[in-house]
Amino acid sequence: MEPEQSNVSAPEVQPVLEAQPGPVSAPASAPATALQPAQAMAPQLAPTPTQPAPKAKSKTTAGLLGIFLGAIGAHNWYLGEKAKGIAHVCMFFSSVPSVVVINLVLPNVRTLSSVMQTEAVFDALSTFFALIIIASAIWGLIEGIIILAKRQ
Repeated sequence: MEPEQSNVSAPEVQPVLEAQPGPVSAPASAPATALQPAQAMAPQLAPTPTQPAPKAKSKTTAGLLGIFLGAIGAHNWYLGEKAKGIAHVCMFFSSVPSVVVINLVLPNVRTLSSVMQTEAVFDALSTFFALIIIASAIWGLIEGIIILAKRQ
């Protein structure tokens, strides 16, 4: 018995091209629209969504924040000036507890024999820290007025 012949022909074998050093280019016989091998294998990335443009900050709001909450630097935080905002916060929140401790806590701790000697020191420290709080508030007030005056 003879084996049957099938009508199916073997698929054509394409020659394998060896990698050549240097830039990859399309073969001369390839059409102009053919993709480069590196481009064909690159994953298709979805377009990144564009972020909306940041809204312009209201100068009126910044000025009013400077006038009313300037001691803690609210206007600087609102305008994105973080260094100045940190300076205001540090000035305010380091001075307020100091004034409270000096005036409310320490007088109850000291003894009667040292009252005359430490009274002047506590008053000087309290005045110093109170002046820092006032300076921070005036700084914020002036910046608030300047912001409102430069409003366009």
